[in-house]
Amino acid sequence: MTVTGLLSCSTTTATATYIVDVTPLPTAFSGGTSSVCANGSPVNILGAISTNGSILWTHNGVGTLSNATTISPSYTPALGDAGNTVLLTMTV
Repeated sequence: MTVTGLLSCSTTTATATYIVDVTPLPTAFSGGTSSVCANGSPVNILGAISTNGSILWTHNGVGTLSNATTISPSYTPALGDAGNTVLLTMTV
């Protein structure tokens, strides 16, 4: 912003700057897919990538998800997951 005096005896200008910091958008990559037996062995998510945000994993299964706010959570399937596809969703 630049302001210039209007009076004939003062044509001095003053300048002020306002900075706008545009942050980058978040990105997310879940790391792929895995197959597991319905015996309760945990699935460790490997290869996920995220930038510019916090992480929250959710799932549609019956099992349990640990470390849901990290890049490498673990899902332990329950017997109710047998024969189903469980979707783990990473939101950044």
